[in-house]
Amino acid sequence: MTSNDSSTLASVESIPFGDEKTTSSFSRRSSGTGSLIDETSSSSWSIRRSSGDNHQFNPEISHRSNLRDHKNVRELTINKLNFKAIHICGREHEIETLRTCIDRATMKEEIPKKKELILIEGYSGIGKSMLASTVEEHVASTENGVLARGKYGLNSCDEPYSGLSDAFGLVCTKLKQASIGENTLQKLTAIGDAVSEELGSDSLLLLQLVPELDGIIDNSFSESSSQSFSSGVNNNHDFEASFEKLKYVLRVFTRILCTYVSPLVLVLDDLQWADVASLKVVEFLLSDFQNSKGLVIMGLYRSNELTEADVLFRTISNVNENKEAWGVHFTKLHLQGLGLDDVNRIVMSLLSIDSKDTTLQLAELCYRRTLGNPFFLIEFVKLLEREGWISFSLGACKWKWDVKDIEKNTVSTMNVVDLVRDRMQKLPRTSQLLLQYAACLGSSFTLPMIHLIWTQHSDDETDKDIKRLRKIFATMEAETLIERCGGQKYQWVHDKVQEAALLIGYNGDKSFLFEVGMILHDSLGSDELEEVLFEVVDLLNKGSETKNPEYAMLNLRAAEKAREISAFRSAASYISRGILFLPDDKWTTFRGLTLRLFSLGVEMEVALGRDEVFQKYRDEVLSQEGLSALEKLPTYIAQSHKLSNVAMDHNANIELSLAVLKELGITLPSNPITVPPRAICCFLRTVKRAKNTPKEEYKSPKRMRDPRLQAGMLFLSRLFYASFFTANKFMLVLSACKMVQLTLNHGVSPLSGQAYASLGMIVNAILHDFNMASFFAETGLLIQSTTKSNYMKCQTMFLASHSILAWTRPLQTCHLPLVDVYTLGMRSGNIEYAMWGLLGYNIFLPYVMGKPLSSIEPRCAAIVSQMEDLQQNDQAVHTRKWWQLILNLLGRSADPLVLSGTAFDVNEFVPRAQLQVLFLNFTQAELNLFYGCNEKAADSALARQDEFANGFGGHLAGMQEAFHRGVALYAMARRTKRRKYKAGARHIRNIVRKWFEDGNPNVRHYHIFLGAEHAALKRNDKAAKSLYEESIRTAARTGHLQHAGLFNERYADFFRFELKDEEEARYRIDEAIRWYTEWGAEQKVEMLRAMKFTHQQ
Repeated sequence: MTSNDSSTLASVESIPFGDEKTTSSFSRRSSGTGSLIDETSSSSWSIRRSSGDNHQFNPEISHRSNLRDHKNVRELTINKLNFKAIHICGREHEIETLRTCIDRATMKEEIPKKKELILIEGYSGIGKSMLASTVEEHVASTENGVLARGKYGLNSCDEPYSGLSDAFGLVCTKLKQASIGENTLQKLTAIGDAVSEELGSDSLLLLQLVPELDGIIDNSFSESSSQSFSSGVNNNHDFEASFEKLKYVLRVFTRILCTYVSPLVLVLDDLQWADVASLKVVEFLLSDFQNSKGLVIMGLYRSNELTEADVLFRTISNVNENKEAWGVHFTKLHLQGLGLDDVNRIVMSLLSIDSKDTTLQLAELCYRRTLGNPFFLIEFVKLLEREGWISFSLGACKWKWDVKDIEKNTVSTMNVVDLVRDRMQKLPRTSQLLLQYAACLGSSFTLPMIHLIWTQHSDDETDKDIKRLRKIFATMEAETLIERCGGQKYQWVHDKVQEAALLIGYNGDKSFLFEVGMILHDSLGSDELEEVLFEVVDLLNKGSETKNPEYAMLNLRAAEKAREISAFRSAASYISRGILFLPDDKWTTFRGLTLRLFSLGVEMEVALGRDEVFQKYRDEVLSQEGLSALEKLPTYIAQSHKLSNVAMDHNANIELSLAVLKELGITLPSNPITVPPRAICCFLRTVKRAKNTPKEEYKSPKRMRDPRLQAGMLFLSRLFYASFFTANKFMLVLSACKMVQLTLNHGVSPLSGQAYASLGMIVNAILHDFNMASFFAETGLLIQSTTKSNYMKCQTMFLASHSILAWTRPLQTCHLPLVDVYTLGMRSGNIEYAMWGLLGYNIFLPYVMGKPLSSIEPRCAAIVSQMEDLQQNDQAVHTRKWWQLILNLLGRSADPLVLSGTAFDVNEFVPRAQLQVLFLNFTQAELNLFYGCNEKAADSALARQDEFANGFGGHLAGMQEAFHRGVALYAMARRTKRRKYKAGARHIRNIVRKWFEDGNPNVRHYHIFLGAEHAALKRNDKAAKSLYEESIRTAARTGHLQHAGLFNERYADFFRFELKDEEEARYRIDEAIRWYTEWGAEQKVEMLRAMKFTHQQ
């Protein structure tokens, strides 16, 4: 026999005595929020000691003194496993790494990276949660730090945002609990004020996700303050935006929290079970380049349950790929099982034995059986004690065991769920039943909820008083099965415990699940049921396959709730299950319910990108002959969204829009022969009537009430957008004019502001009447301010500032409104226009205004990443083109004249819309001009002529596009004196002069410079010199660095070739180099220096 016969009284004297309940439980963290099982699920452990000596086990209370103090031997803990002695150890390197990340996030010095993503991976029970908890005190020791933990459970895919909601909720709870002090109370007030100011009525969405915000933020916003189309049209329109809106709300909230709480550490446990929406939100928080205040996200997951096909794997890969662009410091820790020495230390600690040799053989067996997994190890030792394979002899005052006997009777415990289940099955029947009820409710549950189910479901005739239930729960806490997490709320100490509870008793019986679900459904009030709607519906779905319209309605309610918080995958699942509950004659007997289910299903499948299911649902709806156009509208909207935003098939979207409009009773000409003249007549009539309608009439306008007309406005807007991208100018005119006519005839809708702005853009392009266009833009903005629709205000502001007002106001005044476009778009979920605003503000407009390229380029990667993450592909393609143009000018490309490199490759680019072709030609023309390929640039200008203005009329890019064509044409006209170049140059000069005379403040230096070139062509040398110098001064004064360099370069040509003054030419080249250097065009500077050296030779 190999047994423990060497224990001495001295070793027994080191065993502390105390309360049996306390010492037989795993110890909690000092904060009171820790998980009991977390203490035992660590990957490494130590013995708690009374002194700082990490090697000697010093007795706290002597054995003899305790024997004198205790009258009843049952109160002794000498014969109990000493779980209090267990604590984390052996992870010094990992703990130090975590602390370094926390410290780096709180550094006050400006550093490139401020956000931290820490991933802790390993097998279940390896100690991930415990390792994460070790930094809680370190975070608390910082000036304003808060650590909050959220956990995803087995059913988290059906409980959207559960982990994030818990984590943010705990942050709010901790802030409230700390608000006794005056400074903290002021901080709480400041956070609430900032959220209300930034989000307005959208803070209600945040409150829905994080109920703990109640009392912090203002929840008095009425429903009337939110955007709305009447008659439900807007609800169907907003599905495109709801998820992006929620993500933005959480991003703003996180940004505000990080302003007052630093570091903000969010620990998200069991990410392998997180819903897709949660992972998308995590990405969105990390990609927020405006947040540099110390955000730390710590993600814990089971690495052995992760495959390349999982969303979490793709999320991690995406963050890793974009960490530089997003400003994220990425750290990954992989935890493995304990070594033999650590296992032995745990066994020594549990048995309160000092000698390593005494426990070594037992530890070796434990190590073989558990492979060093801490949680499995603890459960294995409990099994040994429970089965009597290790026992304490009070007479001998020592633990005894037989290693050979244990080895013969035990096997590997890698399936720890079986161990826990066996332990549960030895509990009283009532306790087992209560554990089953709790397992039905998910990762957390409340005492009143369990009591409700118990009293109505159990046939046990024993006392079911709430006090008895509390005692049973206390016993289960002592058994380390559950733990309290605040108030009457409990959670499982480990997900393996919940898994075990799901396997005992009735839980495998569908009728059991159904009965529990029905009890909750029938007994809870409406508000209470709403709080646990997902759980109740899940139980009913698992427990019943009977066709029942009532269950279909419950699934619809759950789907709509999931949709409200943008949990599209969950919503789609409820829709699918709800449809199965419908009878075969559903379209006859339950037409309304069936339509709602299928319509919402179409939307969700588009949002999820599941084309096959989308087509199935769409065809089901559209094949119903009795449905009206308005009843089919949600399906049409979803289909249009798919064509425009996913397939980017704008021509197909035009066809769909025309067909839907016809079905709504709004007809537009489609015959290619009659469309042009009818479009022109319609345009002239509409402009005349609209300009004669005073703006004052729109300060308190009548409203468009007819839902058919509202739907028509929506599809006219989609027709306008698709026509814009395909350069279908006549359909563009017809759609914009029809929207204005409907507004004039029937009242204002949320799309009326965009209608007027669109009309203004067309007036710019066709009539070149900037003042009239500005009148329409201002009218559109006025109308938009009365509709309270931020979604549409974003679009109207973009069109007004980018394509209309830029022709009558300085570009600087059009720059700042693009910030509002981005903010309103993100806040309302209008991601499409938010991204156009982001491109305009950060890249395009600064480029046109001549800002230093080195200040623009660093933003490009993050912006492209955000666009691609949001699946805004058109914007991403345009941004990549501008980014590559800037890289070429900076000298960071293999061939400066070819738009190919790290950001964009013209050789692999396949244009999918005419707009992409126009801007590709524009960016290539920029390279030709600035790198001196004047003949190529001029020939291209003659070939394209006014193609850009005709296809993209009104866009402020048209100013620079036309001007640069003129520069190239004048360069070749002066060099060759050929008529075609002269004619083309005069044409551009006349256009620019008209702009200038009509009051465009942004083309003054264009006008002066083309005058200088014209004078040089005519050999009016004196006038040319005066105009060149004036154009250079004007460009420099207005900050157009690129044009100050270009004008000096062209002036040098004038001195060299016309005046034969080489000295003055070299001076002007030096000036061009100076301005180009300030602009950042390093490759151009090198070319000029080389050219200067050649001429000196």
